[in-house]
Amino acid sequence: MLAFDEAGSRFWHDICVSQQHWTATNALIPLGALLVEVLLVNRYILREL
Repeated sequence: MLAFDEAGSRFWHDICVSQQHWTATNALIPLGALLVEVLLVNRYILREL
C-alpha cells in the first residue's frame, strides 16, 4: 500500500507540474500574439504616417 501511495503521489505531482507548465504556456501564447499584433499595428501606423 505504501508503494502504491508513493507511486500515486508521484503521478499527481507529475500532473500538477505539467499543469503548471501548460498554464504558463497558455499565458505566453496570448502575450506573443499581442506582441505580434502591436508590432503589425505599429508598422501599419508608421506606413500611414
